Amino acid sequence: THTHTHTHTHTHTLTLTHGCVAVGKPELFLRIPKVGFIPWALTGGRMPPFFDATPFDPTNFHRWAQDGDVIIASAMKSGTIMLHQIVYLLRSGGKYDFERLIDEVGNMENMKYPEHSLETRITEQNVRRARVGLGNQQWFTHQSPGGKKDLYGLDPKKHPGIKYLCISRNGKEVVRSAFSYINAFTKEGRDVWGGFPPPMKTPQDLLDRLFAHPEIYFEHGAQWWNVRNAPNVWLLHFTDVVSDKKGTIQNIAESLGIELIEELAAVVFEKSSHEFMQQNSKKYISYIGYPGKEMMRVKEGIHIRKGGAQWDAAVKKYWGDKPELIEWALKSGKVE
Repeated sequence: THTHTHTHTHTHTLTLTHGCVAVGKPELFLRIPKVGFIPWALTGGRMPPFFDATPFDPTNFHRWAQDGDVIIASAMKSGTIMLHQIVYLLRSGGKYDFERLIDEVGNMENMKYPEHSLETRITEQNVRRARVGLGNQQWFTHQSPGGKKDLYGLDPKKHPGIKYLCISRNGKEVVRSAFSYINAFTKEGRDVWGGFPPPMKTPQDLLDRLFAHPEIYFEHGAQWWNVRNAPNVWLLHFTDVVSDKKGTIQNIAESLGIELIEELAAVVFEKSSHEFMQQNSKKYISYIGYPGKEMMRVKEGIHIRKGGAQWDAAVKKYWGDKPELIEWALKSGKVE
């Protein structure tokens, strides 16, 4: 009886403590090594913990986004860095003297550490816009319009002065690339976020996660597909980009209103190639961590990869009513 009472009291105290942390300062959960992301998620914390969609709310969006900006909305592991490289080189006239690409482009949703507040990020990004000096800015996002969140800032009809450049990829390739990427997270990077993302043993682990959270890939594709005909939306497929890089560069330049002279086209083509970016991978490292203590999110070079894997069954489940989307999304190039 004494043991039972002691256990009951301990459990009650632990539950009460969790409740107080969740209400008072939930980011403290993320300081628990290896498993802190679990109580964080169970008490309503956003997942992944380092992606915050609130910048796209009506009260926040116009504090950092401006007409003339380009929002690059990429599906997971669908050529995000390559597309940002192309757009940045076009916007800057081929400038390549940056130390890290991630410091030149805008990124409101990606938090570097748990206490990285919205106000701090808005200030940082507005300072960055002024420092880069190109007037307009290009922005990173993995979010999509519609769905459960119905994000105001990603509704192209409400923001005709903003361009939305979206890219997706064959899901079979996404799984292989994402599996390698997630397992390449550094221990130090995981420690910042309470052990997230946990390592995966097989690609099936990733498939299970994507099935449980269809907004990561399936809903992202469907929601951008639904607005693809808006005049300020350009929907790209990874396979088309890599198979016709010159044509893609020309089309993106036209969509952004940039005159593509022969010299600039050659620079963008060369410096957005897989080989060039792999050789210069230090410029594309993603960093996280507290100010003055930044560290690599993943091992160097892991952003610049090629991929492939299996998951056809899920396509029918999530895209069964969109046969044109299925045909488009499952295009594939050579998988290496």
